[in-house]
Amino acid sequence: LRHLMTRYTEISKEIRTIMAKFEAKICRENRIVGMTSTAAAKYHDLLEEMRPRILIVEEAAEMLESHIISALTTSLEHLILIGDHQQLRPSTSVHKLSEVHGLSISLFERLVMNQFPFTRLSHQRRMRPEIRQLINPIYRDPPLQDHPDVIRYPAIRGVAQSLFFLSHNEDEHNLPDSASKVNEHEAKFAAKLSFYLMQQGYSASKITIITMYSGQKTL
Repeated sequence: LRHLMTRYTEISKEIRTIMAKFEAKICRENRIVGMTSTAAAKYHDLLEEMRPRILIVEEAAEMLESHIISALTTSLEHLILIGDHQQLRPSTSVHKLSEVHGLSISLFERLVMNQFPFTRLSHQRRMRPEIRQLINPIYRDPPLQDHPDVIRYPAIRGVAQSLFFLSHNEDEHNLPDSASKVNEHEAKFAAKLSFYLMQQGYSASKITIITMYSGQKTL
């Protein structure tokens, strides 16, 4: 029985090697191949067979260092990390281990902290200037500039300004059997504001409501 188990393991390994070569041949017919960091670690044999020369990692500041290391191959010539180390960090299921072993520090942030040369984008193409001004204290050296495209955004129909803050005195409360919080007043206001914007000619697909609590989505 032990001999059969050993033989089974050997044959299984041979099959995986053959399949990796076959799948790598298909992948090499494409100039760009995308995958998650989990898949990159799981199918490392496939990556080696593909022999990639360039690896681009999106949201690298939120990715565990081990995930990036496990995706490196012997054929790699360029590693390009894209992200923002001043925003979210990698998350782990065991917070204590993260603190003890520094798992919350990504390879991206570690390189920046150690004065590794990097390039920072100087122009943003997403936010209106009014919204961009909110993050000026974070991105000061050099200050973030607005691309002409965002300056030419048309005014939002039906409202006097593109950015405003609304204060109220309606308290939030916890959902039963949950740590998540909800605020019915805010949910009703967001729904009515969305309906009002739709009356101005905007389709529902152009309106996004973002909430801090998962429970708020249920209202």
